[in-house]
Amino acid sequence: MMKLTNNFYLQEFVPRDFYQENGDGSLKFIDQRIVLACQYLREKIGKPIIINNWHNDGEREFSGLRPFVCKVGVMYSQHKYGRAADLKCEGLSGEELRSVVKMYWGDLKKYITTMEADTETWLHIDCRWTANPDQLLIIPNPFDKTRSLEPFDGTTNCATDRDEYEGWD
Repeated sequence: MMKLTNNFYLQEFVPRDFYQENGDGSLKFIDQRIVLACQYLREKIGKPIIINNWHNDGEREFSGLRPFVCKVGVMYSQHKYGRAADLKCEGLSGEELRSVVKMYWGDLKKYITTMEADTETWLHIDCRWTANPDQLLIIPNPFDKTRSLEPFDGTTNCATDRDEYEGWD
């Protein structure tokens, strides 16, 4: 297994078949910023974070890179470009994970630009290009019926009624 950081291995960021086909060459498909963000959060939380765990006989396989042939998620997901990860941490809800990101936004903004709202047990983060990389963009869960965009500037949230990111999480 290829170790990427103190706590994460390459297999945690790619699906089984993709790794079997590309081996350690899978690394070139993962944006380094998403790996570094996961490591940063792991250190701040002080507990293991699960992305993919198929390599340990777990059920999670598509929480990092999703090849374009993958039917999980939306068509132009940031996962398809290796720029996203869905994180789970035992004992923490999605809202608690979002609070950690907001708490450490000053440091995290060099790695990620966006997180997803309205997920109960996990957190989606990504490093997509945004108009203002100094502002955390909080996007709706694409499978949730309530949709708004909320930029987070470190102090306030400002919701809008635009939905220009549908299909792009």
